[in-house]
Amino acid sequence: MRFFSLTLIFITLVVPVAIATNNQEKLSTQVVDRSAQQPDFDYYFAEALRQKHLGNTAESIDLFLKSYDINPTSAIVSFELGNLFLQQKADDMGFGYIKNAAELAPQNYFYQEKLALLYRSNGDFSKAIEVLERIQRLFPDKDEVLYELSQLYTQNGQHKKSIQKLDLLEKRIGLNKAITYDKAVQYVLLKNIKQAHKEIDAMLKKTPNDHTLWILKGDIEYERKKYGNAKKYFQKATDIQPESGYVYISWARYYEAIKDFSTSEEYLYKLFGAKDISFQDKMHYLEILTSYYSKRMDGIEKMHNLYTSLLQSHPMEYVAHTAYAEFLLQQKLVPEAIEHFYTAALLHPSCLECWVYLLQYYTEKNENEKAYQIAKEAIEAVPNHPVLLFYSGMLALMNDQKEDALVQLLEMIKFTDYNEPNYAEMNAAAHAMLVDLYLIYKKDYPKALEQCDLALKLNPSNHVVMNNCAYTLALQNEQLERAEKLSAQSLEAEPMNVSYLDTYAYILFKQKRYETALFFIEKAMEYTKDGEKNAVVYERYGDILYFLGQQTKALEMWQKALELTQDATDTIKQKVNTQKYVE
Repeated sequence: MRFFSLTLIFITLVVPVAIATNNQEKLSTQVVDRSAQQPDFDYYFAEALRQKHLGNTAESIDLFLKSYDINPTSAIVSFELGNLFLQQKADDMGFGYIKNAAELAPQNYFYQEKLALLYRSNGDFSKAIEVLERIQRLFPDKDEVLYELSQLYTQNGQHKKSIQKLDLLEKRIGLNKAITYDKAVQYVLLKNIKQAHKEIDAMLKKTPNDHTLWILKGDIEYERKKYGNAKKYFQKATDIQPESGYVYISWARYYEAIKDFSTSEEYLYKLFGAKDISFQDKMHYLEILTSYYSKRMDGIEKMHNLYTSLLQSHPMEYVAHTAYAEFLLQQKLVPEAIEHFYTAALLHPSCLECWVYLLQYYTEKNENEKAYQIAKEAIEAVPNHPVLLFYSGMLALMNDQKEDALVQLLEMIKFTDYNEPNYAEMNAAAHAMLVDLYLIYKKDYPKALEQCDLALKLNPSNHVVMNNCAYTLALQNEQLERAEKLSAQSLEAEPMNVSYLDTYAYILFKQKRYETALFFIEKAMEYTKDGEKNAVVYERYGDILYFLGQQTKALEMWQKALELTQDATDTIKQKVNTQKYVE
């Protein structure tokens, strides 16, 4: 097991130390280039700045572009455009305008610095160095430029030049921990171990009780496999700061190297309770250990212990709870995982994955009322998110809150990108539910049909939607041929579905194909049992019989439908009372 590298330790240990500088803070305003002398330029430029400060980015860009058209030699216009395009993730355009600004004003510190930063972020270290070297010549008092140059030379593999810049900086501001660390790393990379120790020792004379410096000396020896020397330095660090997390890491690495894995693990457990290790670093180590323990027979128990230790030290870190919850899910400890997801959601209400896990869990358990309440909390915490709006609408429908369901589902559709493949199935389901709401709840058949078309466009094979669309068309007594085709497709998918059989019979009835309609309604009767839901089937059976001249039997069926219906419609009452078919 090998958890840690020298580079990682260097990064972890170094607490950035501010480099003193006597330079003034960067100014937020620049002198406007008014060489064009056109009044329009002044107007567009001033209005562009105003729109920018108001947060109207598109308007600001448009106005700056008009300014640029009038005076393309204005460096500040190019600079402003560059920054705005970068904010909009139009990186190529942003870079082009920043580069233009830097070329137009080669002595402007801010433009040059921004250009160097962009070169660096693009991985073009040589170009970034070129720009920063020019800045250093123009602004020799800018200490931060020296430090940035040292970092760039390191990234470019030019360690000697990095050291040169650090030496120059050290002469200006004196011994500095950040500089010492960086120089030591450079010398190690150059395999000049003696000089690396010399740099650290010089700093130790100034701060002899800095345990991280002793750890650094130990790390250097550890990487050389000089474990005896490493142990000596780690012990020195322990004497100074025995409860330091960085000390625990050092000992964990040491005991791992000498094959004493049980002692190594003891120190790793202590690491997660240490106060001087950041939560982010602990999560990094936890990830490493998770990968390692997943391959061990006793790994599950050890991971539980690590998470417990982490949560004891950081009970208010929602990430710790979500990480543990996901681990518990892997172990199929679902209720325990849900507890931690809920805690995480309370600690960090914008945690989308937390809410989704909770909603999925309670929905699958058919605890719809509980799920509905959680959906309301989720929507309040993360408004306008399509997934949460979908759950909220679906659960509102399941809890017979039809008006709320309608509102939530319509909102969900409004905020959904139809080009996003991950949302296709969810969108189709939302439109399908809206079909039901408009059809049954609102009795708004045109809107129901509108939703039908949208649902089938997204999911052409959804036979539930096909059935509902067919039924809606039949109610409207329009496009009966299309209705028949849709109904036939749904019936083909589920030939014993009573609802589908009833729909098909109803469409045939509308087409006055009574004999065929009778066959399918009798099939529906065959596959069903007496109950409230069957009232519509009995009524439909009666309607068909009536037009086949079997009025007595038709009345019998209508009476049966009336008996089975708790809230009987006026229509069925009229059929029974008049003994005639009523539309």
